[in-house]
Amino acid sequence: AHSASKKNAEQVQAWAAEGVLTDLSDLAKKEDWAKIIAPELVPLISYNGKTVAVPVNVHRSNWLWYNKKVFDKAGVQPPTTWDEFNQVSEKLLAAGVTPLALGGQP
Repeated sequence: AHSASKKNAEQVQAWAAEGVLTDLSDLAKKEDWAKIIAPELVPLISYNGKTVAVPVNVHRSNWLWYNKKVFDKAGVQPPTTWDEFNQVSEKLLAAGVTPLALGGQP
């Protein structure tokens, strides 16, 4: 039996339905995952009210991550619209920050 494996969200749900995933709810509660895992991910790692997976290597084309310390220093909030994104980007540029970069870029 595997102690760990990598699955996408659909596979997590299918495997959970088969009853082959370990209930990680106690660990998630003990380590307070609710404070560090985006709420949008919770349904993807849960099945029947139990935490059954750990989100790693989140691959989505529509995810943007930001550095809270950099945003705080620049006095900006995470944008929720494209107009806000452009405004925030301009403010970050003015503060000497590259507002958007691909992996491996500063």
